[in-house]
Amino acid sequence: MSGSTDFTDFLDLRSLVAGRWSLVAGRWSLVAGRWSLVAGLAA
Repeated sequence: MSGSTDFTDFLDLRSLVAGRWSLVAGRWSLVAGRWSLVAGLAA
């Protein structure tokens, strides 16, 4: 049954990585939106 615990650990790790990447993606989208706004005002 050690395989099942390894599988759950893998799922937890995957969810953790997914959450971190979604956070990074959100931050980059925010930066991109700000730059597009600045470009629109400058144009």
